[in-house]
Amino acid sequence: MAALAAALLGLGALTMAGWQADSLAREEEGRRLAHAIQQQGQDTLRMLEPFAVSDEAALNLHAEPDPRWARRELARHMALLQQDVALLVRPDGFLELALAGREVLPPAQAAPLLAQLAPAIAALRGQRNAHRPQATTLGTTQGQGLRLLLTTRLSGRPAQVALATIIPATQVANLPPPPPPIVVMLRWLDSPGFLRGVSSAQMLAGLRVAPVLAEEGLATLTLPDATGAPVLRLAWDAQRPGAALRQDVLPFVWAGVVLVGLMAFWSAWRLRRTVRALAERERDAAIAAHTDALTGLPNRRALLAQAPALLAAQPMLLMVLDFDRFKRVNMGLGHAAGDRLLAGTAQRLGEWLRDTQEDARLFRLEGDQFVLLVPAPSELPAQARGPALRLFARLRRAIRQAVLLEGGEIRLDVSAGMVLSPAHGTTLDALLRHADAATQAAKREGRGRALMFEPRLDRQHEHRLALESALLRALREGLLHVHYQPQFDARTGALRGAEALVRWDDPWLGAISPAEFIPLAEEMGVISDVALLVLRQAVSLLRDPAIPRLSVNLSVMQLRRDGFLDQALAVLAEAGVPPARIEFEVTEGVLVEDTVAVKHRLDALRAAGFALALDDFGTGFSALAYLRLFRFDRLKIDRSFIRDLGQEAEAAAVVSSVINLGHGLGLEVVAEGVEAAAQLAELRRLGCDLVQGY
Repeated sequence: MAALAAALLGLGALTMAGWQADSLAREEEGRRLAHAIQQQGQDTLRMLEPFAVSDEAALNLHAEPDPRWARRELARHMALLQQDVALLVRPDGFLELALAGREVLPPAQAAPLLAQLAPAIAALRGQRNAHRPQATTLGTTQGQGLRLLLTTRLSGRPAQVALATIIPATQVANLPPPPPPIVVMLRWLDSPGFLRGVSSAQMLAGLRVAPVLAEEGLATLTLPDATGAPVLRLAWDAQRPGAALRQDVLPFVWAGVVLVGLMAFWSAWRLRRTVRALAERERDAAIAAHTDALTGLPNRRALLAQAPALLAAQPMLLMVLDFDRFKRVNMGLGHAAGDRLLAGTAQRLGEWLRDTQEDARLFRLEGDQFVLLVPAPSELPAQARGPALRLFARLRRAIRQAVLLEGGEIRLDVSAGMVLSPAHGTTLDALLRHADAATQAAKREGRGRALMFEPRLDRQHEHRLALESALLRALREGLLHVHYQPQFDARTGALRGAEALVRWDDPWLGAISPAEFIPLAEEMGVISDVALLVLRQAVSLLRDPAIPRLSVNLSVMQLRRDGFLDQALAVLAEAGVPPARIEFEVTEGVLVEDTVAVKHRLDALRAAGFALALDDFGTGFSALAYLRLFRFDRLKIDRSFIRDLGQEAEAAAVVSSVINLGHGLGLEVVAEGVEAAAQLAELRRLGCDLVQGY
């Protein structure tokens, strides 16, 4: 009996110990979760300080707010801080700007948020009728700014809100008297992205909004607001070390009194190992929060944490590496293949740096962008440029090694923007902004190269950002228009068709050349939207039966986009225009971009009834093989060959050869850029079919 009593007593003690272990594990996980959420808010306030306390923000937002600057900088800081909504509140309390992602938030959605945040805004400005927690002080050299962090419910959703007054960092003249404008950053606490990020960082399984009815095995945490009222109740699948303990120990306890002592020792060891495992999980969670899951490199959070100390210790060279045309890999082979290529390249690059550049630190910023930090060879840009370019050349050779992927050989290339601290900035935010401007300039100048930042690049980058914003507005508000160049029969002068050409005359920026905004649209991924806009305007002209056919230009990005053919057919069906009256023009450069895939897409267009023309023949990758491989209806001679026609015999010989080549392949030949009577007469003599002006 005594042995049985001892066994039962031991079983009870083990059961209580298991329950206690379960309870301690839940409490520890709850504390970690609450601390992580609060810390994210504090990080947001800290990282918002360079924007809120700056002369640039004060000059652009106090007296006469600059809407383009406000939208650009607010969107950039939203992305940097991973926020869902941003508000800019004027000194009079009215809303200046509201953003959700990269889009402007409609007033119907923004106004309720501003109304609900009015007490917090009043508290931040020190009004006596505000019933909110007291704002904390942001120290500056020439004044005091205020910031406030609160957890509350807005429009029925739980949110973490960071508010800060916008003040100058130094003494700035001619600023209006207080109160200053206020910037508000908001993150929804019930959004899937937020919950996934916290769950992954804290290694909490199944983190979610708690169900109404309690479920067994769930741990919960209630987030209150400043008054103690519940804002959000979270739940997750709790660690249960005690359950595993009871399940393992119970059969041995019932085995007999003889094993009680042994099992007690074993249970204590198991419990200690469980506690140790929980501690290791905490350490792993801290490491995971600063590590990129795909490449294993330090991530953006790690860069934000490490950069201030590195920049303060010594002059540094910061290089932003951006892979060229990486989107085409994702589009052609799929995102899974793109991820494998990115992970393999990052691993090879990291190994190369460890072997050759021990003091270098490599971070994955986002997507296919990486940041390299190394001690600067010199504080002066002119002296550091040479060594920095040589380092980039070695990096590029390592990146450009061929990789076998999906049965084919892939060779990546890279462009880079380089900046020096403190010459180009003393904060990470300023250095990244300038490096990004240099990277974009390197891509515009031909890719596969690196540029050291110069002030002119910042202006070019701002101009590009303004163009991007204006182009999106032009697409949204219908500011792009179509002009038409008629095509005539060279012999009879009869109208045979026209080419539709998109033009953009912006009310603020003026006339924008197609040579500038068409490549921009391709890089932004909106070229198909431009093409469909041109097609919709063009088909309205075809309601006139006097115009037999319209030509529309087609880029390689449109050909690659799935669904473009279906969209084009839908536009024509809506207007009652048959595909035979639309001709798509492609240049020779399109044909060399993944020849097999391009041929498949062109054959599908032709099978649907569209006509095809080879545009600007003779200016690109002219080859008879392309004319034999691809089936075209027309061949268009570039205007550069027509310019000297009727004046130089060599020009007539070249044009005659192209016309004979086109006729020999059964193609109609169109001459572009015909502006003079002598040119028309010579083209008639040579047997050209159609002529088009410029």
